[in-house]
Amino acid sequence: EYLDNLFLEQNKLCALTGLDLSFDADPSGNYQTASLDRIDSSIGYEQGNVQWVYKDINMMKKDMDQKDFIELCKKIAQYRS
Repeated sequence: EYLDNLFLEQNKLCALTGLDLSFDADPSGNYQTASLDRIDSSIGYEQGNVQWVYKDINMMKKDMDQKDFIELCKKIAQYRS
């Protein structure tokens, strides 16, 4: 119930990118895009420490702290702009 409510509170969007999230296959055949992420990866999957993100973002973030991940993404964007 908590995770369902969190998904709705996020308007079914990735907490980090704003991309649409889904639990079903889309028309192009891609499978679910929603992935549960730990905000602080040193802590477990606990209320207040989880968010729904796009699955590829979760794979890129891995065990990084959210603040560090965002800073790294900013550096990439600045360098590649």
